[in-house]
Amino acid sequence: MLKIRKNLRKVAAIVACLAVTTTFVQAQTPVTINVSTLGATGAENSGNPTESQWGYNATYKTLYLYSENGNYTLTGTNTNIRIGVESALASNINLTLNGVNITYAESSNPAVFIGQAVNNFTITLIGNNFLESASYNGIFIMSSGSFTITSSSGGSLTAKGQNESILLTPAANFVISGNAAVTAESTSRSAIAASGNIKMGDAAKLTMKTSTAESHPFEKLTPTSTYQWKLTNATTTDPLTNAVIEVSVAAGQTGKVERVNGTSGIDDIAVENAIVIGYFDILGRKLTEEPTKGLYIIQYDNGKTKKMIK
Repeated sequence: MLKIRKNLRKVAAIVACLAVTTTFVQAQTPVTINVSTLGATGAENSGNPTESQWGYNATYKTLYLYSENGNYTLTGTNTNIRIGVESALASNINLTLNGVNITYAESSNPAVFIGQAVNNFTITLIGNNFLESASYNGIFIMSSGSFTITSSSGGSLTAKGQNESILLTPAANFVISGNAAVTAESTSRSAIAASGNIKMGDAAKLTMKTSTAESHPFEKLTPTSTYQWKLTNATTTDPLTNAVIEVSVAAGQTGKVERVNGTSGIDDIAVENAIVIGYFDILGRKLTEEPTKGLYIIQYDNGKTKKMIK
């Protein structure tokens, strides 16, 4: 932790220098950064002050984002880089990850760090994305604002850390909205460390790969939603129709929490761990084996049936 504090002090000094040399304005235009181009040499875009501002420090292998209401898109692959959002100017940032693969190999730092002064930070997903810290948290949020991961195109994010994959402290709100699919994977601790509810929108998914047992309250994001909770390799004692449920995942397990539409989700849950005892055609005649095409009915040992078409 002492090393982290030293690193953060270094980062604060860098951001302060940037703030002294350049004055940035609110509501700047979007900018795209290919992280594959960042390496041994520092870079920045202060020469174009109309864009959302960023700077890359080659010594600390850190890409800093520091425009209020900034809009950034990252693309490409980099095997030793991290993202830092730490300036008080950098609130309400939207960061789009478009097929990004980032690993931070240095010791005792997260792949993404959101500082205490930052209020509201959103990651929008396009395609499949990967963030990993080899020796710390995948994503470390110190803000007490809102941290949102969202997608309207079925985008996914895998955040992996040696410690917690996603750490929120002291009281950041964690929201997964749209149809974003998030996987949080820890190699030595719990997948997620959060003090508040994890809020999930309809069709959102969260997979937790955990080394130690963990439990979290999950809350539906839209109060009027008729969607249900669906759990895979995870448990709750609450009805799956509740607005808030407490979900537990056992040590060494991979548990999934998602929001599914109406009664179809309940049917899926009912048959998920059931045993197939027979196949029938649409006239109710028992078949000797599962058909390879056409419409048929599966019967399970818990009394449930399910129509299938191939």
